Amino acid sequence: FKMKKIIALILVAVMLTALASCVKNPDNESSSSSSSTSANNPVTPPEKKELTDIISATYEKHPISIDVSTEQLDPTEMDADTIRYLASVTGVDKISEFCVSGPLMAPPAYEMVVVRVKNASDAEAVAKEMLENSDPGKWICVRAEAVRIGVCGDTIMMVMSSAEEAGALISAFGEVCGGLTLTLEK
Repeated sequence: FKMKKIIALILVAVMLTALASCVKNPDNESSSSSSSTSANNPVTPPEKKELTDIISATYEKHPISIDVSTEQLDPTEMDADTIRYLASVTGVDKISEFCVSGPLMAPPAYEMVVVRVKNASDAEAVAKEMLENSDPGKWICVRAEAVRIGVCGDTIMMVMSSAEEAGALISAFGEVCGGLTLTLEK
C-alpha cells in the first residue's frame, strides 16, 4: 500500500513537471517573415460581444475538425510568462480580457486567441506584438504552419494552425465582427 502511494506521488510530480515545461516554454526565434495588409474600407466597431461568443460564432462560420476547449481568462490574475505563452503579449496594460481556444487532446498544432484591448487605438500595436512574439513551434513535437491575425475595432484574433485553416478562421472572424481593419501573417 505504501509503495502505491510513492508511485502515485512520483507520477503526480512527473505530470506537474511536464505541465510546467509547457507553460514555461523558452522563447524560440522564428525566421519566418511577416506581412500586413490593411483593409481599404474603414469598419465601424463591432457591438460588444463576449469573446467566447465571438469564438463560437467563428467556429459556426468555419467548423474545424478537432475538438477544442475555449476558456475566458483574466489577465490580472496571471503571471507574465503564462500570458506571453498563451496570448503572445509581454504585458497586460493594454488588454482588458482574452480568451484561448485549443485542442482537447494533443498533438494538433492549433491555437486561437482572442484579445480585447482597452483602447481600440492600441489594437494595431498589440496585434503586431502578438505576431512578433508568436511561436508556432511552442508545442512538443509539432509546429503550426502559419500564424494569422485579424483586427476588428478593439478585438484581435490570432490563429496558429495550417495556413488554410488559419486564413479561413480569420476570414470567418471578420464576418462575425463586421469586417477586418487589419490582417497580419507570419
